[in-house]
Amino acid sequence: MSGLAASVASPTVPTAKGIESPDAEFVLALEDMGLAAPAERLKITRCSGGISCEVWLVEPAGRSSFVAKRPLAKLGVVADWAAPVERSRTEADWLKLVAAIDRALVPEVLAEDRVHNVFAMEYLPPAQYPVWKVQLAEGHIDSGFAGDV
Repeated sequence: MSGLAASVASPTVPTAKGIESPDAEFVLALEDMGLAAPAERLKITRCSGGISCEVWLVEPAGRSSFVAKRPLAKLGVVADWAAPVERSRTEADWLKLVAAIDRALVPEVLAEDRVHNVFAMEYLPPAQYPVWKVQLAEGHIDSGFAGDV
């Protein structure tokens, strides 16, 4: 196990799946992608939302934050719903395709680890880039924006 795993900060919000900190395989993927050094101290926080993957905000000291995603083999729903974890490759490929069309439409894919099915992308702070489903849940409805989408 890398020295990094011991320095990972536990997130403040536990998830329905009970995953509160990334495992050694996830940390190894960050190292393999060149996004973390062994024994580097990082703050890694589980992001809320999503039933099909783990989403982590990674905050390295002195460098830009980023988001890393890893799909779950069994989705976080009551039913026994399995899905191939290799689907992370399709998501990363789609983000790259859209970026080639218009870079402003999607976060940049920073790196991929196809062995561990993890990819990292640019972090878009919700204060600047609000999540539409969160806005809807809070009762903020913009029919003009919905029409544009």
